[in-house]
Amino acid sequence: MKRLTMILMGFATFFTFSESAHAQQFNRNVIENSGNGINNNIQVRNGGGFVNPFFGGGNVNSNAIINSGNGINNNIQIRNGGGFPSQFGFPGQSGFNSNVINNSGNGINNNIQIRNGGGGGFGFPGQPGVNSTRIIGSGNGAGNNIRVINR
Repeated sequence: MKRLTMILMGFATFFTFSESAHAQQFNRNVIENSGNGINNNIQVRNGGGFVNPFFGGGNVNSNAIINSGNGINNNIQIRNGGGFPSQFGFPGQSGFNSNVINNSGNGINNNIQIRNGGGGGFGFPGQPGVNSTRIIGSGNGAGNNIRVINR
């Protein structure tokens, strides 16, 4: 009876974490008309998926930076986590990252850096991540740097 109780508790924990993981994995950030001027920093950091002992969880990160970080020596940094692997040989889930940068980082010596994580895996079967970055009318001026890294 004790063994059956432990097994049932294990299944209850598994289903609890599986269902709650999906509700906790959506991050949406909108930054508009912010960090303009001199020596300003805008940093957005979204975590990755939820780790479950049987099924790794993916994530959804959505970021919009609009008319921000314009001027001199301003930095915009976005870092999105990817999906996490599962364990015990079950497939992991991928992450989805979407970034839109519009009319930002214009001026002198401004930096825009975006880093997107990938999908699950790490030795087990996993799904590749989906990363979408759209940069419009940004990085204009002198000495500006735009860098996007997708893994």
